Amino acid sequence: MKPLHIILAVFAGLGVVALAAGVWGSRPCTLGVREGRLSPCPASPNCVSSFESGEHGMDALPHTSLPPQVMDVAVQVLTGFPRTTLLVREGNYAHFAARSPRLGFVDDVEILVTEDRIHFRSASRLGYDDLGVNRERMTRFARRLREQLE
Repeated sequence: MKPLHIILAVFAGLGVVALAAGVWGSRPCTLGVREGRLSPCPASPNCVSSFESGEHGMDALPHTSLPPQVMDVAVQVLTGFPRTTLLVREGNYAHFAARSPRLGFVDDVEILVTEDRIHFRSASRLGYDDLGVNRERMTRFARRLREQLE
């Protein structure tokens, strides 16, 4: 390989790494709690939320325990999922990053515990369709959380 080709290949590789770090590693600024709610889902089908209806909607999970105890269990359940990391925990809110197994694409998972409900949102950072991954994740979360809270 010619020296120029080697240099170009190295720079191209560094560019891909920088892009990946910036796109997959950055927390979207739209996350968090605003006016007692999690952010709305985008129009794309790669998001589910207990604050939504229709294709994005899932039911919030009722609970009868103290919110801090429920949050402890919710964090334990989600951090038990493969490639899922707790990024932020502030009071009754938590934010997790869930990475795909092969390419490491990040989905943002948020939990908001109120006096009698566990609300959540799970959304892909990239792409249009997630092939149901976020809905399946939150269905597993709901099932495991119910088991732990019973």
